Amino acid sequence: MARVPRTSRQARRRTLLALTATTALTAGLLTATAATGNAATATHRAAGPGHAATAASGHIPYSAIQGADSPAALGAPAGTLPKLAESERNASHSANAPGPAGAIDLRARALRGGHHGRSVPSAIRTVSGGWSVPWGLSWLPNGSALLTERETFKVFRLSRAGKRVEAGTVPNVVTTNGEGGLLGVAVSPNWNRDHHIFLMHSAQNDNRIVRMTYDGSRLGNYTVLVSGIKKHRFHNGGRLQFGPDKLLYATTGDAFESGLAQDKASLNGKILRMTPEGKPAPGNPYESLVYSIGHRNPQGLTWDAQGRLWEAEFGNNAYDELNLIKPGQNYGWPVCEGQCSTPGMTNPERQWAVSEASPSGIAYADGALYLAAQRGQRLWRVPVDSSGAGTPEAYYTGAYGRLRTVEKVPGTNALWLTTTNADLGGGQPNGSDKVFQVTLR
Repeated sequence: MARVPRTSRQARRRTLLALTATTALTAGLLTATAATGNAATATHRAAGPGHAATAASGHIPYSAIQGADSPAALGAPAGTLPKLAESERNASHSANAPGPAGAIDLRARALRGGHHGRSVPSAIRTVSGGWSVPWGLSWLPNGSALLTERETFKVFRLSRAGKRVEAGTVPNVVTTNGEGGLLGVAVSPNWNRDHHIFLMHSAQNDNRIVRMTYDGSRLGNYTVLVSGIKKHRFHNGGRLQFGPDKLLYATTGDAFESGLAQDKASLNGKILRMTPEGKPAPGNPYESLVYSIGHRNPQGLTWDAQGRLWEAEFGNNAYDELNLIKPGQNYGWPVCEGQCSTPGMTNPERQWAVSEASPSGIAYADGALYLAAQRGQRLWRVPVDSSGAGTPEAYYTGAYGRLRTVEKVPGTNALWLTTTNADLGGGQPNGSDKVFQVTLR
């Protein structure tokens, strides 16, 4: 057998030592991640749904939190979170002092090795500024987007180069001085033929889903499809999305009446599924518009590459949720908040302390879900495959304030991301919100 030169053995030994050190460093970072950022694991299960938010269980009073990695977050005293609406419990987190543009959580860097070749956020730039609570976003066939402003009741067309043109004002919209107003928008999958767009908004006596025409220039032909969805100052849901089946899906909040979420006869606290005419979709589990029940305030819907429907949902004072939606399933609220063992309830795939998430929009791109976090002021990336949802990673924590909507840009490996710092929880002036583009590599 040939002898290995002494210099080669020394080089190999140095390489092994370096690998050992790198492995130890990575393990330490991953341990820190489990302790601070991945509150969806054992600490939540130990506390159990519905328990008080305490430092011992990984839930820290929000008044003590200034970022998930801050000393205050790691060493805050035990306490409880009051039962509040999203806007109220978000208000104490100021967006006045964002971190450096493009900042990425250290724990996200530490987890890069687990991406299995998938892309991650690598760059961010401003597409457009001067917005006031941009809420809904949907793509037109020509590659531009329609965006709604919640408080002005206006719809705008925004080109990928950042040129904004007003399309019109939606009639019969009212503000709730909280979380209602002009909410989601969805462009018809047959827009080139019918020029239809769909919107969800608060009206004088209810929340409703309407259809309008948009010919590329102006809005017109307002038609009510679904009415009688109970409204409140808070918990209005509001997201609209067309699915791969070309049916329209909508999220509705519990209108601050938690019992409505379990009432199959109510349209509140539900995922709804309907035809483009607003009729119950064939195959719906209850022969009504209702597709799933037991939701508190869901504001995000998206489909992955396997055609599975995912939902992002605001919790109360303990757990926010990422749910895999299936027809006829009961997602627990108000019996359960987060994971529980109650028979008949479907547990979330992932859950977070409300201080870290409060997720609104959700999008799928290149093997991962992206959740825009309001109170958490970060973009969550959650890898998904046939076995379910993987370990969440946080990006841009505190850099841009309250993130509302995220959508994949068609034909590219990029996302559009909106802020709503000018809402009640952010407290910033009108015109301070932005639309960003996040490049994935």
